Amino acid sequence: MPRWWLDLGSGMEAEWWRAEPVPPGVRVIAVDPLLTNRMVQSGRPGSAPAGVERVGAELDGARGGLPFRDAVFERILCAFMLHLYLSTLDQAVQEFRRLLLPGGEAIILLPHLGDGRSEEILFTTRRRFAAVFGDATLELYSGPLASFWADLYRGRTWQVVVQST
Repeated sequence: MPRWWLDLGSGMEAEWWRAEPVPPGVRVIAVDPLLTNRMVQSGRPGSAPAGVERVGAELDGARGGLPFRDAVFERILCAFMLHLYLSTLDQAVQEFRRLLLPGGEAIILLPHLGDGRSEEILFTTRRRFAAVFGDATLELYSGPLASFWADLYRGRTWQVVVQST
């Protein structure tokens, strides 16, 4: 039975997984708000890396959560996206809680642009995740820098990490 990871905010090409190959036995579902199921079915975004399956979906409080069963993912990566969709932060926290297996981990990567707004986003994100998961670490992200955005924000990327119980 495969192990499942979720890449929320994967980008059109799921480029993270081209630079960081998917570990054996892991299947990655790549979701991006700019990607629709129709685009995936048409082949427009190009082929996904090995072990990565793209799904068009987004967090939208009006339409409900992501189209996955409860407690199916052992890892969720949300890189360089959540700070752009702060209106869905509370829904994202609840969805991560719903989707993670017990013992699972979520990693949220956020850029720090050197301003007060970036500080507010970092600490608000950490607080909201900690309120639901019981704890959330916030630390400077050291890599791997496996995407355009990670490289762009080199030395200015922070990670919030939570564990599901």
